[in-house]
Amino acid sequence: MASARQVRHLGVGDKLEAADPRARISRGKTITIVTAPERWAYAAALPLELGPGGTSGMMILVRGRVLGGEIGIGVLTADKKTFTVEQMFGASNKAMEATIPLPESRLVSDLIIRNTAKNSRSTFVLEELSLWQLQ
Repeated sequence: MASARQVRHLGVGDKLEAADPRARISRGKTITIVTAPERWAYAAALPLELGPGGTSGMMILVRGRVLGGEIGIGVLTADKKTFTVEQMFGASNKAMEATIPLPESRLVSDLIIRNTAKNSRSTFVLEELSLWQLQ
C-alpha cells in the first residue's frame, strides 16, 4: 500500500447491517457474515457517510477470511444501481485484503458485501474495515 494514514474504523458498530433477511451477521471480536444462497444476493451493507469533505485519495481497507463460497466487496453508486468498484474473493485458508478506491463522496452510497458463489451460502469473517487517506 502507498503511504497512507488511517482516518477511522468503519462497520464495527451497529451501522453494518444485514442487507437481506436471510443473511446473518454475528458480532464478537470479529464479525461473521453468512450470505443467502443465491448468487449476487447482498449480505451486508454499510452506509458510507463520508461528509462534505470529499473522498479524493481515499480508500477502504477490508481484511478478513472467506471460510466458504465466494464473496464480492464493492461500493454502490449514489443511486444504488451499480458498483463503482467490486473485488471478489474465494474461500482460502489465508487472509484476504481488499483496498477499494473511492470516487467522489457524492457518487457513492454503501459498501456492500455480497454472495458471488453459485447456489450456496458464503461465509466471511470480517477482521478489519477502515477508511484510509493516501498521502
